[in-house]
Amino acid sequence: SGRALRRAAVASPCFAVLMALSGHSAGLALFALGNAGFGACVVVTSIVTRTYRQTATPPELLPRVMATVRFVSWGAIPFGALAAGGAAALWNERASFVLMAVLSLVSPVVLLASPVRRMRELA
Repeated sequence: SGRALRRAAVASPCFAVLMALSGHSAGLALFALGNAGFGACVVVTSIVTRTYRQTATPPELLPRVMATVRFVSWGAIPFGALAAGGAAALWNERASFVLMAVLSLVSPVVLLASPVRRMRELA
């Protein structure tokens, strides 16, 4: 649903901030909460977008669409790892989490600026 997608996109940066704010000892619980929440938001987003993609794409194009999405998304993973490692090497480990929290704001901004903002259901 459009509502679930919007809620997950808006909540994920909040959980990313929890990971960036966590410190030693007691901060471990804060990191665990942030990581679990961020992961849950990613799962919801993935399920909703895949479901929409499979229902909206004509059957004859579905294999190509799914392969293209997988190629692009899996291809981006090394760049994210490189950016996080670069931020950690250049500044410190916490900087990589701050960078992730800031970059996770892109998804809700793009989503809320799109027509999905007004859609209750995607299909």
